[in-house]
Amino acid sequence: MTRLPALDTHIFASLAYFPSQSSSLNRGDVIEVQGPACSGKTHFVYHFALNCILPDEVVFTAIDSDDDVQKRTRTIEFGGWNKAAIVMDTDGRWDIARFHHLLRHRLTRVLAATYDADDFQPSLSDLVTSCLQRLRIFRPTSSLSLAATLLQLPTYHATHLPDIPIGLLLIDSISTFYWEDRFNGEKHRGTTFTSLSPLNHVLTSLQKFRLSHGPVTVLTNWGLSPVKSTATDPPSSTLIDTQSTIPTPGGGHIPFYRQHLNPFPAPFEHPPRNLANLNSYPPITHHITLLLTLTPNLSDLATIHDAKEADTQRDEIVSKGQILGIIRTVESGRVGRFIFEIHADEICSSELLDSG
Repeated sequence: MTRLPALDTHIFASLAYFPSQSSSLNRGDVIEVQGPACSGKTHFVYHFALNCILPDEVVFTAIDSDDDVQKRTRTIEFGGWNKAAIVMDTDGRWDIARFHHLLRHRLTRVLAATYDADDFQPSLSDLVTSCLQRLRIFRPTSSLSLAATLLQLPTYHATHLPDIPIGLLLIDSISTFYWEDRFNGEKHRGTTFTSLSPLNHVLTSLQKFRLSHGPVTVLTNWGLSPVKSTATDPPSSTLIDTQSTIPTPGGGHIPFYRQHLNPFPAPFEHPPRNLANLNSYPPITHHITLLLTLTPNLSDLATIHDAKEADTQRDEIVSKGQILGIIRTVESGRVGRFIFEIHADEICSSELLDSG
């Protein structure tokens, strides 16, 4: 489960088959998270990593007497996946101190809700250490370094985490090295130097690991160029293919972004991309677009009064750390809107706006 009720509700309603009715995510799912700078992408994947490394439940034992005669046990449910999370921190922005703070607060909150003041308390430090042992962070410095790291993950897993399945693979961000690669490619254009795109090696390596180990894969991607609908766009039978934006409750719009990576699967483009090695690339299961503000755009405001109201709404939203997201599921074409909030101590779900 994502532990964001809005997302779980949408996914359960959007897919026809679930191996486990207790989880909205399937082995091998690929989730692309796209948005502009400061739209909450990294904190969004923090949330997924926390869920992955937290235990499902832990049984603690307390001794009531010095002679160890009487013992009490209690089971605490943390609701985690109890699996390893692999992070490819290509942007160098993964803040382990921030992640540690979020993890410690999550554990503290669960323990506080479980125990009375006079009851025995498990060691919080031991719990934090146990969880962090299931987290592995790599910092590749180029596309080829990222591809090589992905190819070596099965060996690393067998050597360092042989008894812990890998539940989650995060790449934050998949687009970090793309424009550097494009620049280098342009420098060699017209010469005898020929090579596949470095991103091609990343995607094929990612697909091999996905097929061999079946983790849920989350890829963050910069949102650079908003989609613009035109009168010449081809007709389509689904909302996600014909609209370039989705309206927000405040009267504004959240944009979709063009897939600027090439080659990369782009299931919502028209006409569809003709990728020769499509079967060698990981297929997108869900696409999530994030945006910080939910208030109207300036172009939508008709009067000074409207602008003042928009400023008030924007201040409230920013203070709450609210992020608006749109999830689009490829299999069904369903679209859902949700809100989550980033606070000093936690990341939490706010509400499901709609799904259709």
